[in-house]
Amino acid sequence: MFVIFVLVFLAVFVIVALLLIAAGPGKAEQGKKVMARLDSALALGKSESSDLLVDIRKTELMSSIPWLDRTLAKLELAPRLRRLLYQADLKWTVGGLMMSCLAAFAVPGYLVYLRTSNIIFGILIGLVFGFGPIGYVLFKRNKRLAKFEEGLPEALDLICSALRVGH
Repeated sequence: MFVIFVLVFLAVFVIVALLLIAAGPGKAEQGKKVMARLDSALALGKSESSDLLVDIRKTELMSSIPWLDRTLAKLELAPRLRRLLYQADLKWTVGGLMMSCLAAFAVPGYLVYLRTSNIIFGILIGLVFGFGPIGYVLFKRNKRLAKFEEGLPEALDLICSALRVGH
């Protein structure tokens, strides 16, 4: 039995050693830099490295375009749209949604304006199509929430019966 424990330990040790070797020497330098930043952020290191403060909070990009990301960060609408996209279980960004709404507004609106030479009718058609991506997100959200509400009573019954049994 002792031999099996020793063999398992050696196998795990060899696998970990191979993974560390495969990581390469550059990873050790990167690890040292990360540790230095953490030490400076926690003020554990030397006083000369304390000016290298690092923000370790999670920041979510609303768009991969920098100027659009800064603009959306200032708007009050962006957190609501992010929550709406999360509830719809879509992997879109807020910036992507806004840009698709803009494209869905501009292209049909301009085409209608070219065809009819009526700017008001072009804007109205553009607005109708511009709300298309948001309508799709709302449709996906409502569909997901309806599916959740459909399974909720069964889940509550399961929890109640498990509590009655004593789990």
